[in-house]
Amino acid sequence: MPRTPTAPPTAEPGPNSIVASAANVSSIPVGSRSSVAKTAEWQNAAWDFYDLVGELRYAANWTGSAMSRVRLKVQRHTDKGPEDVKDGPAVEVLDALFGGETGQSQMLGTFGIQATIAGESFLVGEQGDDGDEWSILSSSELQRGRGGKWTVDRGEGTRRPLDDKAMVVRLWRPHPRRYLEADSPVRAVLPILRELESLTKKVAADIDSRLAGAGILALPSEMTFASPADGQPADGTGDPFFDAFTQSLVAPLGDRSNPASVVPIVVRAPGAVLGSIQHISFSTPLDSQAQSLREEAIRRLAAGMDLPPEVVLGQGDSNHWSAWQIEESTLKVHIEPLCELLSDGLTSQYLKPGLEAMGSWDDDLFITADTSDLRMRPDHTDSAIALYNLGELSGESLRRETGFDEGDKPKPKELERILYLKLLLAGGELAGPAAKALKLELDTAPPGAPPVQVTIPVGRATPAVGDGADPEVTPDPRTQRGLPRAPEAAALVAACEVLALRAMERASNRLTNRGRTTRAHAIDDVEAALAREWEQVPRVASLTGLDPVLLRNTLHAYAVDRLTSGEQHDPSVLFAALTRG
Repeated sequence: MPRTPTAPPTAEPGPNSIVASAANVSSIPVGSRSSVAKTAEWQNAAWDFYDLVGELRYAANWTGSAMSRVRLKVQRHTDKGPEDVKDGPAVEVLDALFGGETGQSQMLGTFGIQATIAGESFLVGEQGDDGDEWSILSSSELQRGRGGKWTVDRGEGTRRPLDDKAMVVRLWRPHPRRYLEADSPVRAVLPILRELESLTKKVAADIDSRLAGAGILALPSEMTFASPADGQPADGTGDPFFDAFTQSLVAPLGDRSNPASVVPIVVRAPGAVLGSIQHISFSTPLDSQAQSLREEAIRRLAAGMDLPPEVVLGQGDSNHWSAWQIEESTLKVHIEPLCELLSDGLTSQYLKPGLEAMGSWDDDLFITADTSDLRMRPDHTDSAIALYNLGELSGESLRRETGFDEGDKPKPKELERILYLKLLLAGGELAGPAAKALKLELDTAPPGAPPVQVTIPVGRATPAVGDGADPEVTPDPRTQRGLPRAPEAAALVAACEVLALRAMERASNRLTNRGRTTRAHAIDDVEAALAREWEQVPRVASLTGLDPVLLRNTLHAYAVDRLTSGEQHDPSVLFAALTRG
């Protein structure tokens, strides 16, 4: 695909055109006025600060990471608007760029960083032994020497010439004043970065400087000190203490953790001159203000970048909703313009020449950037469920708003089973046929049979409702009744099985955390672990018109029996307990 254009370079576009930010500069004659600009000093300084200032590096890498999640695709202009193109020559041309989606993601990330720092990138395509080789280069890596020859230095220290058939496309953010010049947000904050660098160096120098930190200790020369107990000779000063003190001044130079690093420098003079011992400090007002000045510089840097300040400073007190607004505004105001700049440049300088070379020219095709992976929308799950239940929302919209796709739509057999289960839960005359359709073997005890009486094993206390373990429930004798007979129990088993499994799981976790790793647990421990696991029983009982106390005791007895015996959950045992035992 990469080749030297046979047609002469197109005329320079107007300064207000986005296309002006992309130009094929592969074969522009030497000395002609073109869109090839030399690397400016401010660009070199910007790259230096990218390596030195972490806040700037984070902002640039954040943009690059966001760009790497963008996906390039081909669309066609139609009367109904843009439509995606799934196959054909244009898709093949796009797939050849950087070897497909993975390579394009890396290219987009690098382009985002370079556009933030230096404001320009070079898309380079070469013909290799194994096919086309693509790279995205900075202006520091790619240079045009004498004779118009392009050379590349990727950091090896030597410049490699490009092949004559290589394609070089310059992508840049035009400066509003001179559109051939590259522009970037870093260009305007260079003074702030220099200030931040100087303040950082000032703090580092204060840390390393004993003079600024500890100052000078002035001692009268008349002061004398006893000789060392070990009788070691002095080093020429005649004052053993002064000799030892001087040695302590040199020790911190090799080890900054040495306590002597906080000892001031000693100066001796006649007492008539000094008057007394003095500690002279060389600290300045700037020392106490350095931290606040650096914080101010970082805030100015955050405000000067083409990003919301919260990206650099952190969201801090932003709540979930405002955080979503920050992401949305960043995408629309900062990320999408970069995507448009790149996609328009790829369309005009890569896709259309490639289609023309293949004999498949189509002026309606273009490359666009899909940013759907970057979009963060508020959670509409609750609203979608409520509207669906009211009949004001379709099932397709419900699945979309809750994060599911059409592949999750229930099949006809699954939907039929769901409807039968709902009939079972509703009870009534249709519960029997629904259970038969679901092929459930149910007890068909005659109507009017006495309710099930649950027998709690000897020694196991029956938990009381309202003792502080569960919300107090007062049964209504006019509406409450005993546990249901089949086929009503079939619907209840599904809900109660979830309650029992959850209670036993949580109780087992508590018992295991207490160091009891055996499967069978003592009854007192099990009773304590299950004390607060039946909060939802009154709700299930109210939906089915059952006695909450009886239902709670039944489930509690089942769970206690399983945990004390070490047996696994058995749906048939639970079913029997909920019916006629």
